[in-house]
Amino acid sequence: MGRFPRATDSCYEERMRINARRVRLGWGQFLTRFEWERFITLTTDPTQCSHISEERVSRDVHRLCCEFSYLSRFSVRWAYAVEGGGGPRLHAHVLVMNESPGARRAALAGWKARNGSVTHDRPVDDVRAACDYLCKCIGGNGEIVLSDSLMTRRE
Repeated sequence: MGRFPRATDSCYEERMRINARRVRLGWGQFLTRFEWERFITLTTDPTQCSHISEERVSRDVHRLCCEFSYLSRFSVRWAYAVEGGGGPRLHAHVLVMNESPGARRAALAGWKARNGSVTHDRPVDDVRAACDYLCKCIGGNGEIVLSDSLMTRRE
């Protein structure tokens, strides 16, 4: 019968480790496979919404991204990450593709009314730079959120 290694016999020194920088680079490289059309930065305003947390901002951004699809009446593909920074003004970076400009404007107007401001809403001219920028905060909270439709075929 085989012997299980004791805790003192562990292979801790040879374990596989992936640091935050490599994780960010890997996600950035993965996201460049897609033809992103818009880069949006959303900022929270503590005077408009109380009890700000990264979890709450993530839920609100997820709701916004789902509104893109609902208002467009077709599946919109998106990815986002919330960046904390330790202050009360949390913000999120969102990449969007296959979206309706009218639906985007309506959804962003709702964000402004409920949560804060839209710092950036511009076309993506450099996919690699946009993906790297979105992924820069992964080391902080470790979360990047992708739409369910991202890996499906374009409609």
